[in-house]
Amino acid sequence: MVSRRDATNAPKGQRLPRANLSQNEERKIRKSLPYILNHIDTNKDKTTEKIKEKYSKNQPAFGIS
Repeated sequence: MVSRRDATNAPKGQRLPRANLSQNEERKIRKSLPYILNHIDTNKDKTTEKIKEKYSKNQPAFGIS
């Protein structure tokens, strides 16, 4: 986690505004983050698999006939 001091010492363009959350809200978000990130990853994998399948079927590999 970035401390407030680190955030204020960052170059001007890179400073992130601090979200105005209560401690309880912040804790809830932290708890759900791993689930959210995992969900995004699995969806991405499924999509890339579908794309690979689609293109591997109807296109021969280069140089192989």
